[in-house]
Amino acid sequence: MVADDVDVEEQVQRLCAGERAAVGDLGGAPVFRAAVVRTGADRHRFVLTNHHIVMDGWSQPILLQEIMAGYLGAAVARAGAVSQLVAWLAERDLDAAPRGLG
Repeated sequence: MVADDVDVEEQVQRLCAGERAAVGDLGGAPVFRAAVVRTGADRHRFVLTNHHIVMDGWSQPILLQEIMAGYLGAAVARAGAVSQLVAWLAERDLDAAPRGLG
């Protein structure tokens, strides 16, 4: 790594730290942020930062796939109707479902 690369990496790390601090403040900045950082003539870094109340580990890969599909001009799969989810939930056997702690 040359000195310029180290400088760029340090700057990106400072940006990321600032983004994490910003989304952690629920009373201030937005809790979901995205940035594209130019790190070289033909190099960029995509920084996606969110508070954990906005997105979980299950939904983050889905969002990233949709962002990249949009960037590449590809079609994004359409989400199912909420009515289908409600109908599926209504069919569940609540007596057989595990009980929560308590």
